[in-house]
Amino acid sequence: MSPARRGRSAAGRSGAVGGVSGTARPGRAEGREEPPGWGARLTLGSCAVLAVLGVLAWFAGQLAGLIARGRWPAVPLVVGPAVLARLPWYLHRPRDAWPAPYRRGVAGGAALAAGAGLAATGGLAAAIGLLAAHRWLTDRSPGRRRA
Repeated sequence: MSPARRGRSAAGRSGAVGGVSGTARPGRAEGREEPPGWGARLTLGSCAVLAVLGVLAWFAGQLAGLIARGRWPAVPLVVGPAVLARLPWYLHRPRDAWPAPYRRGVAGGAALAAGAGLAATGGLAAAIGLLAAHRWLTDRSPGRRRA
C-alpha cells in the first residue's frame, strides 16, 4: 500500500467528495433527491415488459378460444404471466402451457397461432399509437419551439 493511502481514514476511502460522507455532490442542490439510476429503470422496464407480454399471452389464448369455439373463454387475466413462464417448455403443444383448470377453454394449434398473431399485431399497433401520441404531445408542449 502506498504511503499516501495508509494515512487515509475510512471516510477518505468511502468515495465521498472531500472525504466526508455528508458532503453534497458538486452541482446538486441540497435537499433534492437524485432521480432513480439505470438499475432501477432497467428493473422497472423489465417488469413492465414482462407484464405486457403476460397480458398478450392471455389475450392470444382468449382470441384463440373465440376463433375456435365462438365464445370468449372464462380464463382470468392473472393466468397470463403463468402461461408466459411455462410457454417455453410447451412450444410443441402451447395449449398445455395454460393451467389445468383452464386448458379446456383454450383452443390449440392454428387457432392459438392466429390468436397470437392478432394479439401481437394489436400490441404493436398500441405501442406505435402510444409513441405517436407521446411525440405529438411533447412537440406541442409550451416550453418547446418548432424549428
